[in-house]
Amino acid sequence: MEYDLVLFGATGYTGQLCAKYLAATYSSKKTDGEVRWAIAGRSRPRLEAMRAALSLSCDVLVADTGDRDSIDAMARQARCVANLVGPYLRLGGEVVVEACVRNGTCYVDLTGETAFYATLVDKYHEAAQRTGAIIVPSAGFDSVPGELTAYLAARALQRSDPDDEIVDAYAGISTFGWFSSGTLESILVMASEGRGDMVRSNRPDWLSPVRGGPRQQNKFELARYHSAFARYGAWLFFAPHNTRVAYRAWGLARTAAADAPVRYSDAYQYQEAIVTPLWLLTVVTSIVVKLFTQSLVLFPLLRAGLSAVLPRNGGPPDIINTRLGFMDVRTVVTTQKGRTAVCRLYSRGDPGYYVTSRMLIETGLSIAQTPRDQLTPLARRGGVFPSSLAAGEVLAQRLRSNAHFDVSLT
Repeated sequence: MEYDLVLFGATGYTGQLCAKYLAATYSSKKTDGEVRWAIAGRSRPRLEAMRAALSLSCDVLVADTGDRDSIDAMARQARCVANLVGPYLRLGGEVVVEACVRNGTCYVDLTGETAFYATLVDKYHEAAQRTGAIIVPSAGFDSVPGELTAYLAARALQRSDPDDEIVDAYAGISTFGWFSSGTLESILVMASEGRGDMVRSNRPDWLSPVRGGPRQQNKFELARYHSAFARYGAWLFFAPHNTRVAYRAWGLARTAAADAPVRYSDAYQYQEAIVTPLWLLTVVTSIVVKLFTQSLVLFPLLRAGLSAVLPRNGGPPDIINTRLGFMDVRTVVTTQKGRTAVCRLYSRGDPGYYVTSRMLIETGLSIAQTPRDQLTPLARRGGVFPSSLAAGEVLAQRLRSNAHFDVSLT
């Protein structure tokens, strides 16, 4: 393969953040421990203008989801494609995945669209196993933080007692940053186009190969105490999607027998919440967010109005993106015997942009550069995976060493 990583859709705001991070962290010339990468998109002039403006030394590739041959050519040249062109249901994300799977190329993206993720599971998981392609949707703020920290805490607990199954994971999320227009656009697409019957059913086990029991059913709580923060957690926008991704990890591990890196109970429960300083604020936040989300599903005029006013291709002020923004995730994991562990994932920077771009790049490089025998047993065969089952400890170490995240266990 000519490139370790190709950024497809690189001229957008998040794509430029990814390119800046790659240029600052890795050389574009392939040497030991470094990365050979390229930027790709529909318009060569725009790509070359971006390369000049950012003083990049990477190559430029022209590829368009309306031209399958160009997408296929891009996939053939890459160990991994990072797709930044969303919303993925609407803008041809499946075309890119299909080309990657056919060529045995790994793939990562930033989707928060459960219907798109479900399409990849239904149509490409088995095909990816045949070609060895590792496909990791939702490799940014949706859905890495809670799902990866739950995995790392579970692994730590089972190193000391392998037979003690995991029964509960509760991710508390504290953030400050800019609301991502891409996230809201994904919510709008899901509500209007993305298999609305499944969206409305709110099934947490939608992406899992194993049907969940009573503890995997959706449970809306106005406020749940989070011991690692000593605060209460409120319901949040992206919890339904992230919960489904976490239950995919649970379901795949349940069906993997000896290859499972974590032993989950059949009654395993995953939850996540945004922590707030006051109980009353938690309750109000939960009610407002839940009502707004349900309104998006029920009222097309509301979706149309929001879509019309969404800012395009913009991001937060630099002071928020790089200095004031932060993400602090603490996930408490409990075993059948009542033992607990907490995994913390912390980074400065806006969660939806600065932090997301680094998680996407490091997930892609984890599966592109790491020898297969150092990945999880499940990932070695290829398929559609959450970040934890694709890269696990490899990703955690890269986030520590290269992106300067704090990843710690207590």
